Amino acid sequence: MFIGDDVASLQNQISDLVFRDCFYRTHNEGLRNVFKTGKYASSFFLEHFHDDYFLSQTVRLRRILESDTKDKWKKTYSLLSSLSAIRKNANKLTLEEYLNLPLHGAQHRTPPQWAVDATRESRIQKFRLLSGEKNPGPRTTISTRYLDKIDNVLLSKKERLYYHLNKYWLHSSDPNTRKSLDEEPKILSLNYLQGLLITVVWAAKTLSRYVDVLILAEMPTITFDPLVGTEIIFSPGSKSQAGKFFLRRKNYYQSTFLKYDDNDKLYLSTRTFVTVN
Repeated sequence: MFIGDDVASLQNQISDLVFRDCFYRTHNEGLRNVFKTGKYASSFFLEHFHDDYFLSQTVRLRRILESDTKDKWKKTYSLLSSLSAIRKNANKLTLEEYLNLPLHGAQHRTPPQWAVDATRESRIQKFRLLSGEKNPGPRTTISTRYLDKIDNVLLSKKERLYYHLNKYWLHSSDPNTRKSLDEEPKILSLNYLQGLLITVVWAAKTLSRYVDVLILAEMPTITFDPLVGTEIIFSPGSKSQAGKFFLRRKNYYQSTFLKYDDNDKLYLSTRTFVTVN
């Protein structure tokens, strides 16, 4: 569910979301620079360029934020379904069980003793955070109150996304079922989608700790030129600027994701965390 070659694994979903964000925002920046020269792309192209990004990115965000369901045909690999699975097994996830979880990457070989010892030490520290206990015993279980807080954050963050998708994108909704203008949530924006993506990364990083799996919530290594062929809309100068912007955007995400790897903190939102001293 968290990692693996499956295209629907959380890690692959997040990598896809991050890459699409970097790709779109770079081209958007390039177009902005082109406009400064007085050269304009067709209005038809621009309309579909922006619409297609918003639709594809919001649908992907909706998928990874999908709630758990008992209907096997509608089950997805999502943050909330992962949280639900962890919650259902919370009373079984003791320190003893946590220490005996498989060592990732060592299924087909015997890991060296130093790796076993380092993993054990790291897991004890992580479990102190997950349980909220400074000195957990073998039968101590994880704290469900932290799961409740994570659940509440995800549900509140996705409400605005779901409203606009359901009312204006995915369904031809009856105007009578829409909220009045003064009650309707703010429209979706690039800043909102960026913030929601960071929320997704935080939640994936935090939930993966409960199964001690290293989820690499980052963009995959670029093995091709993502700006090739864009001379049609970018002049040579603006294409160079767009390339620099692409790398800055990529580095922004990678540096942001690193803070959720801190073994001394358990983030209960993108900004708040708990520690055990």
